[in-house]
Amino acid sequence: MLETQWVELLRQRVGLHREHLPLLWDCDFMFGEPSPEEPERYVLCEINVSSVSPFPPSAVGPIVSAMAEALKDAGRR
Repeated sequence: MLETQWVELLRQRVGLHREHLPLLWDCDFMFGEPSPEEPERYVLCEINVSSVSPFPPSAVGPIVSAMAEALKDAGRR
């Protein structure tokens, strides 16, 4: 749900363009109160952007490539 719904809804609510999302970030969740309709619920606890390390180490290369491409695109505007 985070990848398919929540990020898009949050982005729209705060007026953030997709290209302004950080390349590397994570979210922490806690268990929420279950309901009859949703026996397993989660509550967003925090979103980390500045204190995140790439994992696994093999993720570093693709992140660097994505950042380089984003910087090239920004320079073209």
